Amino acid sequence: MNYPEHVLKGIPNPDYFYEDGVLKPDLFGFSVLSEKHGDVYEDSINWEDHNDVIPFTLNQKNKRKNDEYQFKAGIAVISKFDLDKMRNKGYPKGYLDYERAPLEDNPYHGNLLVPKNIDKHRKRTISVELCMNVKYIVGRNGDKQDYPVSN
Repeated sequence: MNYPEHVLKGIPNPDYFYEDGVLKPDLFGFSVLSEKHGDVYEDSINWEDHNDVIPFTLNQKNKRKNDEYQFKAGIAVISKFDLDKMRNKGYPKGYLDYERAPLEDNPYHGNLLVPKNIDKHRKRTISVELCMNVKYIVGRNGDKQDYPVSN
């Protein structure tokens, strides 16, 4: 399957940033056990198929929270090239995967995946490495911001 060059990870609120503008690894929590696979934890992303996916992602609403914007602190952008490096050559090798998993209301949806039996230290290592591979942040207003975000 062909994938676009970038993935988008929504940032629910400013609490996911340290004071110096670096993202906290908790953004990539891998806490949802996959209903489809059963043996992996997943973390939602959107695939940037075209330029309209960024505004689409910024405008996603949380139905459980009175239709508030889901990503109040913007979007982290990671290249698929870096995901593939992590997947094939990074540490811990072979623990990160991804998929496209469209939803009824989101054709761009996908997941980052880690095995269910991964120990917490390896899972944390992957979360930290994902944060280190963020290329830039798209702010709530749609502006591209350097990463780490300066205050």
